[in-house]
Amino acid sequence: MASLNPAPPPQDARPLTSSSVQQKKKFVVKSGAQIRMNHSPSDTLEARCRSVVAAHLERYPPEAFGLLSPIEWDSVVRERNEKTTPSTGTGGLDGTGRLLPAISDRFLTQVEATHPHFADSSETDRLVWADCVEYRFHSGGLTRPPALQYPWPILVNKVKRSGDALFEFLKSDKSSDWDVTSLARHVRMLSESPMNVSLLQATGVGKSVKKFLKTCTKETGASLDANTVAKLEQTLQRWKDMAAHSGVQLNSSEVEAMEEDDLVQQDLRLAESCQSWRELFLVLKEREEKRRADQGRRMRERRNSLATGRAKVIKVRPAKMRHDNILERAEKRKGTASFRSSTTTPAFSSGNAKMKALKKESRIATTLQKSSARPAAKKKDSFGAAVAFATNTKPTGKSKREGGELVALGGGKRMKIPAKPT
Repeated sequence: MASLNPAPPPQDARPLTSSSVQQKKKFVVKSGAQIRMNHSPSDTLEARCRSVVAAHLERYPPEAFGLLSPIEWDSVVRERNEKTTPSTGTGGLDGTGRLLPAISDRFLTQVEATHPHFADSSETDRLVWADCVEYRFHSGGLTRPPALQYPWPILVNKVKRSGDALFEFLKSDKSSDWDVTSLARHVRMLSESPMNVSLLQATGVGKSVKKFLKTCTKETGASLDANTVAKLEQTLQRWKDMAAHSGVQLNSSEVEAMEEDDLVQQDLRLAESCQSWRELFLVLKEREEKRRADQGRRMRERRNSLATGRAKVIKVRPAKMRHDNILERAEKRKGTASFRSSTTTPAFSSGNAKMKALKKESRIATTLQKSSARPAAKKKDSFGAAVAFATNTKPTGKSKREGGELVALGGGKRMKIPAKPT
């Protein structure tokens, strides 16, 4: 009869302890991490779909992107920017050799108009809209003035950084070539940067330049380039004149919003409303359309004023004698030659009359020389002389040849050789 006792455990079987359980958990976690590491993010279905959408982005209608969240839209834009970036090269729109924006401004405007929540994307603004601004409105061109070179936050940051660089120069080794070159670059940026009261207040660069000039005069003395100091002093004085002209008291906390109504100040006021590259693109586009409309209006006004503004010909009078001499007209009016010869020659035209006489004499002398140098033409006999010669009624003075010698030639032929003339 079989025993009811359970079978003994195998020899390699060991009881589960707390340490063995922990080791098994670590092995499972490590194996899962190894599996995740073997699969790169580009192999996932989401990454492949994003790559396909980015490659054919502008072929889809704008309404098709309504299913994407702002984060997913940023990832598609980032993928598109990476795919269209040149592998090698410099310059271009963003310094990588790019010649066209990753997404056209027309398509991007349609997408953001259809889905307004995409218009707040900072990733799209930095990667695409900055290139669109540079592509449509080149830096330094007529359509992009210096005041609208950057959005307002970037412009404030650049001016403020140039002001802070002045104090960094005082703390650094002033004999270094790199520091001197960097200082010259920042000074040039401050002198060429457009300025208004709002930019002065936002950056505090006026106080920075003033403090730098005082410190530089006390400490460095003649070690700093005189041209750099003179340029900074001129820039600071121009800012003071601009602030005073705008009605701002330099030592007062109250600031009046009265600025000079010129083109630069108008552009700076437009720049204050541009907080992103997207807004800067719209402002530049509107400004260009307005400029073209104004130019067309001025051309139409000039064209319409031609009929009333230009001078009309009322009466025509013949030109005077001196006008003919000035213009050196070849043909003179008929019937005026005798009148002009009978009148007294004015003092101013006496030289011309002498020159005409000399030219006439030279032409006559040249004609006589040519006629004398030409050989005499042989006189041809008239018809009557020819008839007289035929009838021997009139001697012609020619010698008559008489007689001759016959010479026999082969074949029964003969030839008469004429005799010598007598």
